[in-house]
Amino acid sequence: MDAINKIYSSVSQTVSTLSAVFLGNPLTKDYDIAEHIGSAGTEFVWKIYTGSKRSTKEQASIFVFDKKQLEPFTKDEREEICENIRRGVVQLTKIRHPQVLTVQHAMEESRDTIAFATEPVVASLANLLGNTTNVANTGLLADYKLSEFDTKFGIFELIKGIQFLHDEAQLVHRHICTENIIVNRQGVWKLFGFGFCWSKRAPGMPVANHYFKSRLLGNPGSKWTAPELILENSCNDSTDIYSLGILIYTIYSRDNIPSPDASSDLYGYKQSVTKLSNQGPPKLTAVPETLRSEVKKMLSVNPQARPTLQSLIQVNRTGITSHICISFTTKS
Repeated sequence: MDAINKIYSSVSQTVSTLSAVFLGNPLTKDYDIAEHIGSAGTEFVWKIYTGSKRSTKEQASIFVFDKKQLEPFTKDEREEICENIRRGVVQLTKIRHPQVLTVQHAMEESRDTIAFATEPVVASLANLLGNTTNVANTGLLADYKLSEFDTKFGIFELIKGIQFLHDEAQLVHRHICTENIIVNRQGVWKLFGFGFCWSKRAPGMPVANHYFKSRLLGNPGSKWTAPELILENSCNDSTDIYSLGILIYTIYSRDNIPSPDASSDLYGYKQSVTKLSNQGPPKLTAVPETLRSEVKKMLSVNPQARPTLQSLIQVNRTGITSHICISFTTKS
């Protein structure tokens, strides 16, 4: 928490000089924009800035998608990418839950940018784990260290957020990854990146498969994606559990799951995920012992073999309680 406050206080003193960067975006009428501190979304398409509301001086974070990123694409591709960006922000704005990023000001769009304001945040989890792609001032994150308790509690809260999506919002996220987890100023992990979510209220609706459109900016990476989405074009609650397993493994091992690009080698991808399901990932011992067997089951190629969110909540609650007891004993 001290590291988070240090990061945020260091940028909150910056004089707002960046409004010209967003010239033409209506958001600048209501918000002063300060320093570029982070990035988020698959391929880090969103830049995160500190800011404040002009009328109340309330602190905020400003998420900005710069359309200059679309220059290499065709007109149709640009529109498809923008539509996905818009869809994700609209869906995010509708959801209210402690583990979902809180939107302060709805999406605004200009010729050059798409932007919206949120509660004050530090960065994406990917940034805090060391990936500072598309971040201007990487020094602000250099001192951040994710503690064991931060990790255990963050995962625990994240599972509760996913459970809310499934049970109450009736949504499957489909795109859980470190780039789509945002850490706010209080250190709480928040879900983000809803552009590819699937509604359980419309079971007859086909599951749009974007994973073979490897050229499109911000497309879900196959390494985070459950096999049934790629191989069978289907999804359910356990689809998010697979991605969560990849997330937990990545956090503890600081390594990527070995998997070929599904868009170029479908047979190789199938062989890889089957091997992963049978043997587990190579650095599984980096995961705490209490979670190790659960993570292996989460990565099963068979959706029915994966654990439920309720069972994962219980396992993680036990791990957090044990950590608190050990810390208390050590201090005593």
